[in-house]
Amino acid sequence: MKPVIRKALVELDGAPFKYFAAKRDKWAAETCYVYPGSIQYWGPSEVCDQPTKTLQLEHE
Repeated sequence: MKPVIRKALVELDGAPFKYFAAKRDKWAAETCYVYPGSIQYWGPSEVCDQPTKTLQLEHE
């Protein structure tokens, strides 16, 4: 037995990919993106305590 890091493949039936697929055409034609900036470790909770968009979509 050897420890192995599981491959992080895109789950095509997962919520994050379905969200992307629904918006793909609009994003290809327009400049629609979110720049979250650097990771914040201290400050107001609306800045520091935000999970990534992928985690938000996975847990809806």
